Amino acid sequence: MSNKIIRQVALNVKIPRTGETTPRINNEGDNARLFAFVNAAMGDAGILAWEQKYCHDFWRPVLGVREHDTSFGPKTNQWKSDLDDDADPFWLPLGAPNTNSPTMKNFTPNFPAYPSGHATFGAAAFHITRLFYGKGQDASGTTVITGGKKIIKSGNLVDDDLFNGLSFVSDEFNGMNQDNLGTVRPRHVRNFNLKNSDKPSSGGLGEMIIENARSRIYLGVHWIFDAFLAQPNSDLSKEIDPDFSTNGLEIGGVPLGLKIAEDIFKTGGEKAPMMTSEITGTKPVPSPEIKQPAKEGGCIDAPTAAKTKKAKAERPMQAELPQQTEDHKVETPYLDGTSQR
Repeated sequence: MSNKIIRQVALNVKIPRTGETTPRINNEGDNARLFAFVNAAMGDAGILAWEQKYCHDFWRPVLGVREHDTSFGPKTNQWKSDLDDDADPFWLPLGAPNTNSPTMKNFTPNFPAYPSGHATFGAAAFHITRLFYGKGQDASGTTVITGGKKIIKSGNLVDDDLFNGLSFVSDEFNGMNQDNLGTVRPRHVRNFNLKNSDKPSSGGLGEMIIENARSRIYLGVHWIFDAFLAQPNSDLSKEIDPDFSTNGLEIGGVPLGLKIAEDIFKTGGEKAPMMTSEITGTKPVPSPEIKQPAKEGGCIDAPTAAKTKKAKAERPMQAELPQQTEDHKVETPYLDGTSQR
C-alpha cells in the first residue's frame, strides 16, 4: 500500500532540482533513489519493530481486555469468584479485516503488540518520502535524532503538501473487494490535502502517518501507546492525537519509524541508502531506541541478549503503565505464567 501511495507522489509532484531552472516530476533516476529509500526504511522498520516486540513481549487487547485477571490463562492456578473490574472475557476486537475470504473471521495478529509494526512501517515509508522532497520541515522546529531535520513543532509533525490534489482508494474500499461475509464493500475516495484549520493533525503524508497508526487502535488490535503517546488529557472516546514532545518521542511505533527514516536519510548523505557491510568498510549504524511505557527491565538498557534474558527473568509480576487519563489505564500489561500467545 505504501509504495502504491508514494508512486502517486512520484508521478505528480514537481520540485526544483539542483542545477535546473524548472520544477519537474521524478525521472527514472530520481525514482530509483526514492524507492530505494522507501523500501530500505520499510526493511529496517520490520527488523527493528519485531526486535522490540519480542523484547517487550506485550499482550494485545484481545488478551489484555479478556484476561485482565489472575484467574485467567492456560497456566494460572489462582482461582477467584469475582473478576477484576477491567476484565471483560466476552469482549472482541473488530480485528484486522479479512478481504475476499468469505467465512474467515477478522483477526488479531499472533505476535506481541508493542510497538505497532503497522505504525512503524507507515511512519518510516511516508516520512522518508517527505525527506526526499524536502517537505514537512520548519526552521523553528526540533529534531527526532541528532543531526536530523526539524520536523516537530509544538509537539506535532510539521505539515506537508505532498498529496494536495491527489486521491487514494484503499483495497478494502474499492467497490470490488468483499468483506468476510461476502458483501462487496463500497468505493471510497480519500484525499489528504493540507488543511491548516485541522491542527493538530498534520497534512499530506504526515496526516497519513497518524491515520495509519490510529487505524489499528480503532480495530482493537493495538493499544494507543503501541502507536504513539496520546496527548495529555485526551478524550479517548474521540479522535486521538499524538504527543510528540520529548517524552512522546520515546514511545511507540510512529516515533520509531520517524527515527528510522531520519537515520537512513542522514547516513546516506541524502542521496541513497548507504551500505553498512564489510565490503564498504562502514560500521553499522546503531539502531534507534524506543522505550516501552511499562516497567519492563531489559529492553531499554540491555543491548545484549544475555542482559535482556536476565532482565526478563527478574521482571516484576505486575508492571504499571502511565495513566493516559484518570479513567483509562492498564495496570497489568503482562502476568507472568499467564497466556503467552
